[in-house]
Amino acid sequence: MLFKLIGTTTFLMAIAAGGLWGWLGFTAVVLLVGLASSAYIIETRGKITVPELTIGVIYHKKGEKFDRFLEPGTHWMNPHKESLGAYISTAGQSAKGHTKSIQAIGGLSLDAEWTLAYTLRPQKIAVAKRPKLARALPTKASAIARQQIGNILH
Repeated sequence: MLFKLIGTTTFLMAIAAGGLWGWLGFTAVVLLVGLASSAYIIETRGKITVPELTIGVIYHKKGEKFDRFLEPGTHWMNPHKESLGAYISTAGQSAKGHTKSIQAIGGLSLDAEWTLAYTLRPQKIAVAKRPKLARALPTKASAIARQQIGNILH
């Protein structure tokens, strides 16, 4: 609705300017409104501020393919080609678990309760594994940590 209103207003202003100053007035109004609209879109959708203790995940809009990680701070992106998909927390986190029936060396069966404190550093991930982990880490970091500890203890 808003875009239709802006488009209609621009068209009417351009016709009025064209009536007063000819094709030059029409062209000037269309160019000025186009530049102002582009600047507004780039400022509101192209400027990203990634908060402290987080890493931003950028995806290509076409196909939603992983593109890159963004460090904390202010960044510019092309809002027509890229989108901010999620944030990955780099603050300290923890995972707890309980593993049953661990076989000790002497054949003794053990149950273990454990707590793991960890910090994620996505920029250290191997390039080949980044697309898969960029989708999993924002929501499943704790589950991945629990699974890895479970694999180690069994």
